[in-house]
Amino acid sequence: VAENTNAIVTDAALQAIHKFMVYGHVHLHSFNAAAAMSNIGHSVAQCKFDAASEGEAEVVYMKSLEVLVECLRCPAGPLLTDDAVCAMVTQCYAVRSRPNISKLLRRHADNSLLQMVLVVFARLSPDTNAGGSAEISLEWGADAKRVRLPSQPAETPSTNHVPYGVNTMHRVLTFLVKLMDQTRSGAHMETLELGCRLIRTAFETAGSRIGGVPSLVQVIQDDLCKRVLQNSQIKSLSILSLTLRIVYDLFNAVKEHLRVQLEVFFTSIHMRIGESEASLYEEKELVFESLVEFCNDSSLIVGLYRNYDCEVSSTNLFEDLCKFLARSAVPHHSTEDPDARSEEKQGSINRLHVLSLEGILAMLHSLARRFARDMDDEEKDGEEAKAIELNSEDSKKIAQNRKKKQELRRAAQRFNAQGYKSFSFIQSLGLLENAEDVTEICRFLRSTPGLDKKKIGELLGNSKP
Repeated sequence: VAENTNAIVTDAALQAIHKFMVYGHVHLHSFNAAAAMSNIGHSVAQCKFDAASEGEAEVVYMKSLEVLVECLRCPAGPLLTDDAVCAMVTQCYAVRSRPNISKLLRRHADNSLLQMVLVVFARLSPDTNAGGSAEISLEWGADAKRVRLPSQPAETPSTNHVPYGVNTMHRVLTFLVKLMDQTRSGAHMETLELGCRLIRTAFETAGSRIGGVPSLVQVIQDDLCKRVLQNSQIKSLSILSLTLRIVYDLFNAVKEHLRVQLEVFFTSIHMRIGESEASLYEEKELVFESLVEFCNDSSLIVGLYRNYDCEVSSTNLFEDLCKFLARSAVPHHSTEDPDARSEEKQGSINRLHVLSLEGILAMLHSLARRFARDMDDEEKDGEEAKAIELNSEDSKKIAQNRKKKQELRRAAQRFNAQGYKSFSFIQSLGLLENAEDVTEICRFLRSTPGLDKKKIGELLGNSKP
């Protein structure tokens, strides 16, 4: 840690520490293993030295990154504290952010960050085998909970240690989301891309288990979704591609926590880019490829219809998606692609049309896989019969919601066209018990989606409607 230490000496010390961990000399059964691991993590993260040249310095930095990664991956890695892990991640990013470093060192630092994120969020996995030594069982409740090490003797001093856990994941996830912020000072396209890749690694590693941690869900709802929308407007194909992948990961991992946000993603990213004349041909191609992937997921397609089209307060997302793909599958006499071939400009089929058709076919195939059942077999056991009965009850509820939603849409259209004069028609639909009752009218104005706010203002502002 001393600033006046020679780079050669520092490199030798780092190599020795690296061998200690690689050979397994520090493990869960070691005496004072927790204190040793935390000291190693903090010391390497704060490592300072004097180098005769930039090349000599990069050699030491590269070895320090190897030691930091091995600290997390080794059998005793779970004993690191929250502060130690966060300091290690911060140091790794500081190395890749140094000015005038070589591309090799920057790539190595990026890869080290990726491995650190992978190891940290793998702690959410059930029966995580940390470094191949002992099973780690996280006991949730608060953000930072104790870790029970079943294979470790009760008398070992490390047993009551509080290793890194959800608190570290929260801090690391917050840090990664900040890397995606294009508005912060010093933000570069390369940094935004790194942040997107690391976020993807976190979701791919933790999966749906990340939705079981309230503090992580809050970061996703408040900050990550905002950055995803911002980055979708950047004119960069690599950033757009990563953004679309993050949206898909969000659908798979935490869709039950992001109902409104996911609706906004479809309308403000996929459909906006797909329908905008200002969008590049390549951008539209990425969007349609993303939609095809969505359409291949039968549970996701059914979930769109069930949770959006059949809910009174939501838009008809499934219906809008079907119409969007159907419109996009029809060749037009012109294309927005300025570099398109002459036959494309004359209305022939291009890749966007093919991808739209693939999306429609994938959607039909997903629905067939989900609902097409052989009902000829009359011998059903009790469990199957009960499931069919429950599905029937659910279908009735869905039909009722759809009917009410259609009536509300008709009422909103009539109100937007006629204002106060539409209340008699709305009463005939059963949405108002008394068209002259002020309380009923206020309830209708507040709870009905799709009403023209200008018409509401005119109604409330006129003493004599």
